[in-house]
Amino acid sequence: MLQLLDEDNYAKEMEEKVIPLLERTGRTEFVDGICREHYEIDSAKADVIVMHGYSEGLYKYRELFYHLICHGYNVHALEARGHGRSVATLKDDNKIHIENFDDYVSDLAKLADSIEGRRPKYLIGHSMGGCICLRYLETLKNEISKLVLSSPMARLDTHGIPEFPSLVISRNACRRGKAENFIFGQMEWLEKNDTFDRSAASSKCRYEYFRNFRTEHPQYRKSGASYAWIREALTAERKARKESGLIKIPTLLFEAEKDDYVDTRFFSHLKMDKLRIVRTTGTKHEVLNSDNSVLEKILDIMFSFLDNDECIDSN
Repeated sequence: MLQLLDEDNYAKEMEEKVIPLLERTGRTEFVDGICREHYEIDSAKADVIVMHGYSEGLYKYRELFYHLICHGYNVHALEARGHGRSVATLKDDNKIHIENFDDYVSDLAKLADSIEGRRPKYLIGHSMGGCICLRYLETLKNEISKLVLSSPMARLDTHGIPEFPSLVISRNACRRGKAENFIFGQMEWLEKNDTFDRSAASSKCRYEYFRNFRTEHPQYRKSGASYAWIREALTAERKARKESGLIKIPTLLFEAEKDDYVDTRFFSHLKMDKLRIVRTTGTKHEVLNSDNSVLEKILDIMFSFLDNDECIDSN
């Protein structure tokens, strides 16, 4: 039975319910500079691998880990390079930067390959993490049998500039020696700019918990992207859409009602035969950080899918 946290006492519930369970079942390791977390229980039904989104860290997924563990799953996750505790990708480490998107994919593959293979392996990816999951499944041999996508980066919202011109602009900036510069209009994380209205979460208590954590932990304050990152992201998303037909496993995709980060119209460009899109209401980009009334429905659908291959296309 799914029991959500009390939203009126969210921080307390996190500290008294979620964190103790994670501490009892979890361990953290660093492999080649990449921070990995593992949460393992007796008689787990499957191993679930979680890939977070752009500028995030695993602190945002503790509640999801908690529900997965309570539902009988092992959980494995990493912080993408240049994010959180993982190896920096720039000396000036206040922005999100990558030289090659395939580095993200390779790090995910190494984590997946390290997990003992006697149980099924499932994959959950949010936003940038969703694109990483798509590229992993499209390009590398793997044993993943189910995929869950939360607002995947199938097409970044480039605010009125078409995708290919955006890619040309970023490539030209990189050729002119600006690969490590902030994209025009973006900047480092500033506490005063981090507000609920601007956030990708629709649950205020969850947003406030994440914001407080970010404020207290400098390694999670990275924000704006470099020109190299946008070049790599735009290139990867185009490949992800084009080659998505190679993915033959059951796939569940959650689409937000109001998404300011990815263009949800491009979800229909994904070509997986076994894709089901669930269009949620009352949600922003971070659909897993919605109010309980919405989150309960999302998690019920997700666990029905993971447990039984059931997937409801619902508005």
